[in-house]
Amino acid sequence: SPLYQYSQGGMAEYSVVPAFGTYKMPKEVEAMGTDTAIVGCALFTAYGAVKNAGFVEPGMSVAIFGAGGVGMNVMQVCRAFGASNVIAVDLDGEKLAFAKDSMGATAVVDASKSADVVAEVMSKTPGGRGVDVAFEVVGHPVTFDQAVRSTCDGGKAVMVGLAKLGTLGQVDITRMVRRKIKVQGSFGAKARVDTPVLLDMLKRGVVTLESISRRYTLDEAADAYEHLEQGLIKGKAVVEF
Repeated sequence: SPLYQYSQGGMAEYSVVPAFGTYKMPKEVEAMGTDTAIVGCALFTAYGAVKNAGFVEPGMSVAIFGAGGVGMNVMQVCRAFGASNVIAVDLDGEKLAFAKDSMGATAVVDASKSADVVAEVMSKTPGGRGVDVAFEVVGHPVTFDQAVRSTCDGGKAVMVGLAKLGTLGQVDITRMVRRKIKVQGSFGAKARVDTPVLLDMLKRGVVTLESISRRYTLDEAADAYEHLEQGLIKGKAVVEF
């Protein structure tokens, strides 16, 4: 029977993928075991957002709205690209502590306690001017707006988080026009070009797999999804089988 490409592997033992999306793991990376599962998703998505959409450069200030599995990896990739200020924003204090201790955040904003999230983010940038690049990794109208308003003049807001189809985000049109703020979406990375570089960065320890905080067996997969829905997973979780 003919085989057709499908975009998700899920819990399958086998998956049909295009040849250009298939890479042999360097032995140093392969030795990391099942944790390397996140390379093709969380790290791949984060790398694409930072390199191909955010164009992060040394010395930049960045903010990441959402300290989940992808957001955590956006933080560490930003640090790897030389960002000086990496500001993590989330509602969960435990996730923010993990972001600062392990994932490269230099400052955090607890949105559950902040009277003005945007003002607090901007206060953590040089001169209070705002960030060069804000990454929205939640997929929510509130954080969409906050990301745009946190950017400096001429800055960029990169939208990474997915939302339910039909969800709309609003921006202050006049502010965006006058301050020349750019809003850009980012989905994944460029497999042919970016995968070899990302694997090499992992091999050299420039980025890590430390965003993984929990592991489940295949029989516990339903529990993993429940815990994800409940916000009980810091960073990423891996289902092993």
